[in-house]
Amino acid sequence: MTNRLGSLARLTLLLGTTTLASTALATPQETPAQRADRLFDESKPLLGAGRYAEACPKLSESQSLDPAPGTLLALALCHEGEGKTASAYAELTLVVAAAKKEKRPDRVKLATQHLAALAPVLSRIQLTVPGEMSSIAGLAIECDGRAVPPVEWNQPSPADPGEHVVGASAPGRAAWHATFVLPKQETKTITVGPLDPIAPPVDEAAVRESNDARWKRQAGLITLGAGGVLLAVGVVVGVDALVENGQVKSLCPGSTCTAGSPGAEKSQTVQAEAWAADVALGLGVVAVGVGTYLLVTAPKPAKVQGLHVAPLLAWGRVGVSLSSDW
Repeated sequence: MTNRLGSLARLTLLLGTTTLASTALATPQETPAQRADRLFDESKPLLGAGRYAEACPKLSESQSLDPAPGTLLALALCHEGEGKTASAYAELTLVVAAAKKEKRPDRVKLATQHLAALAPVLSRIQLTVPGEMSSIAGLAIECDGRAVPPVEWNQPSPADPGEHVVGASAPGRAAWHATFVLPKQETKTITVGPLDPIAPPVDEAAVRESNDARWKRQAGLITLGAGGVLLAVGVVVGVDALVENGQVKSLCPGSTCTAGSPGAEKSQTVQAEAWAADVALGLGVVAVGVGTYLLVTAPKPAKVQGLHVAPLLAWGRVGVSLSSDW
């Protein structure tokens, strides 16, 4: 790796100097370091010929397989030639730090010269995050698949000219994205958002269960109420029949009423009332039983703690009272 920078620097900085690409073919036994060397050698004539679109991927893969300051410098120079000024600037900054550590003033000088030339022509993106958005829990912003940390929000950051995609997301919010083209040597401001809240998914099974439970509660209440009314009617009519039956006894000595007498007519009325009271009481008991069953078997609402049903009995008035504990 130590001889890479010298060859590439002569190739890049001294026009007219050429090198031959390596003709060695990859073999199954090729190690990552050997492949990195081969890719680096293959990139040199491409870089010298200005074929940056072919040279840069080879240098990028070589650097990922076997990182080296010389390869990184070559990659930075390739990106600079390709017009990816921000990528070149970031890589050259790393080269300066590594060269200083290795005490390579030649690399420091070369990288610094290119940094100075790139600084005034950098394009920048400013991602403006409104205050109401920055407070959203779990807010994440990406630019071209790279997570953008909050320290880079609301301020210009170098970016390569060309097309970019910015996206934002947060739990419980609809994702937002925007695609735009960043011109050369310009700063483009993009306002992120908004992120609209997402309605929680509807649980159809829960809705059906809730509807069934609501139906059972309503049917139970109606049936129980009707049963209470029937019981109340039966009680009132039965009591009235008992009272009138006492009158019949006073009108018919010996409990025998002659046909056409007032006592006979009264007796028929008493019998009809007694029959009606029996029917009302029987139906009331059945309705109360059915209504109670429906209410007991139906899931109760979260806030309802209990249901009370009581008949209202008074002379001339019949009804039922329903009350709940909350």
